[in-house]
Amino acid sequence: MKLHSYFPPNTRGFLYLWLKPGLPILSAQIRFRLTSSDDPTQFEKGTDLFKNGQPWNIDVLVLHRFSVLVEQLYNDGYVELIQALPRMTRIPPPRIPLCYMEQPFIYDMSSIVIHLPLLLPNGNIISSAFRHLSADKLKSEPPYVGRLVLRFERSTLPQHKNGNFVVLRVLKILDAIKPVNPHAKSRVPVPLVGKLLVSISGRVRSFDLDKWKLMQGLRALPSLPDDEPDL
Repeated sequence: MKLHSYFPPNTRGFLYLWLKPGLPILSAQIRFRLTSSDDPTQFEKGTDLFKNGQPWNIDVLVLHRFSVLVEQLYNDGYVELIQALPRMTRIPPPRIPLCYMEQPFIYDMSSIVIHLPLLLPNGNIISSAFRHLSADKLKSEPPYVGRLVLRFERSTLPQHKNGNFVVLRVLKILDAIKPVNPHAKSRVPVPLVGKLLVSISGRVRSFDLDKWKLMQGLRALPSLPDDEPDL
């Protein structure tokens, strides 16, 4: 794949390697910094290009398709990243691995099951399946369609005081949320930005990190609470 076929049109600026402080190099992304000119001194004054509510990026899952970028990164000394690319390509796109507990991810409400790849501190990549995040378990179809940006958070709710629970925070609504059946009343409330994700009858969706076997990978991730998540 050629870079120009993937690159946003009508832009001016610089491609650069973005990496959140404290995270492994395998979580890096290629991003585009919009600037007023091609003068490198304007980089810090620029802003990242956004698309569909998130920073435009080329993540490591598809980086191997761009030989010119791979060569440049290798020449710049990112040998560890380049050597790991074959392993990263085994993750089905477009899922970006979660590298820390509170990392935002996109949730498609039309899906009963979502698979989240997790990049563990030891470099291993595993996939965890989550069912019925906001669906009615008694129904064969989800109550709504639309896409949300969510993140896991350690619960501070009174009912979880003596446990090790995580909950899900709604950070952004990417698509308008619409009921699958507009003529039926759903028992699942509509998600609200800034609020916790709830399921049937308004119960907060939570996960016990100590009891659920599928939570082992999530429990292993570092916790990096972010008051202003990168979206």
